[in-house]
Amino acid sequence: CILYHNNSQRITTTSSGITVTGTGTATDWIATSDRKLKRNIEPLEDSLDKVLKLQGKSFTRIDVEDKTKKHIGLIAQEVEEIVPELVSEARLTDDDDKYVDTVKAVKYEKITALLIEAIKEQQIQIEELKAKVNKNT
Repeated sequence: CILYHNNSQRITTTSSGITVTGTGTATDWIATSDRKLKRNIEPLEDSLDKVLKLQGKSFTRIDVEDKTKKHIGLIAQEVEEIVPELVSEARLTDDDDKYVDTVKAVKYEKITALLIEAIKEQQIQIEELKAKVNKNT
């Protein structure tokens, strides 16, 4: 199924999911996260180091109507070198749903877990520094 707005393809549904071109708005995005759906659960390690290596960038996009509008985000290929679990590939198709190209995509919602663990690691460092300061005063 393909939905058009002003003669431009905006939403495409395929057997692998939904592709939205443009801005999407929702009250909530829900991702299943139940323990019973998971195996091989392990804590994240070196999260702070990984976050410190990520580089936010500003850029313009060539795949949108307003090619001069500034955006901010991450570059998928750079993220993939640091945390490959945060990157996937997306298929680009034409108006007839024929394959055109494959591009990398960042799973921004999954960065939350990394950030939580990085904050915890940083808090340990803060507590250790506070203890040193208190010991020396």
